[in-house]
Amino acid sequence: MHLSNDEFFLRLHDLFSKKNEKGKGTVFLKQKRLYQTPRSASDPLADLSTAQPTSIFIRASAGHSRDQTPSSRIQFGTIVQSEELEAFYVRYAEACRKGMMGGMKKRSREKKKGKKKGKKEGGK
Repeated sequence: MHLSNDEFFLRLHDLFSKKNEKGKGTVFLKQKRLYQTPRSASDPLADLSTAQPTSIFIRASAGHSRDQTPSSRIQFGTIVQSEELEAFYVRYAEACRKGMMGGMKKRSREKKKGKKKGKKEGGK
């Protein structure tokens, strides 16, 4: 499902929140370049030489589960135009940082007390 950029960020926040509440789960974030012209078999990189900047497609999906059917899987995406990329990435980085920080487990700060090995004193 293609969403506007604002709707994408709302859904992404909800997806991270659901996964953080459960305490487990995976969120996949993928991005790829949108091709401006159809690719030909003879020159698959022909669109790289065009002067037009390219747009990208960003997709977010919930982790895959064996008991989940493909129709019930959470999956959504947005198309970002080239002139909006910088502003989008600022919001995207902030949303990802907040979403990932909420699900991180706190580090145990206990120091493990191990046996200290002493040097053997050699006899004469």
